[in-house]
Amino acid sequence: MANVETLLLAPSEDLFRFAEQDAARSLAETHHSERRAEQRVPTIVPVLLQPVDDRVEGLGEPFAVVSRNITRRGFTVIANGWKSHNLFIVRVSAEGHEYTILAEKRWHRSQERYTTVGFKVVRQ
Repeated sequence: MANVETLLLAPSEDLFRFAEQDAARSLAETHHSERRAEQRVPTIVPVLLQPVDDRVEGLGEPFAVVSRNITRRGFTVIANGWKSHNLFIVRVSAEGHEYTILAEKRWHRSQERYTTVGFKVVRQ
């Protein structure tokens, strides 16, 4: 498989800046009130999402987003708008490793110019 960086459609610098600011704001707001079983780790990296059907066959073109935070069970991304799909093959490079996982969209929320989307890891 080709290196993930060569596959990614480059997210805009503005999207990266927004993700960094949003992650910092979220971290500051939840630092003392967080009651989750797992701590969310701010992780701002490009991510490639490929919409798939229940048989994990591709639907439409892959598109680039930026991650905001991650846990072992899920992650949040920030996107330019949102596609109506719910199941995705996710490709990401982080810390010198490439990861490909199957993830299900759990929620999405529009904010300012972008959409924040939460995913649950289905299969690694």
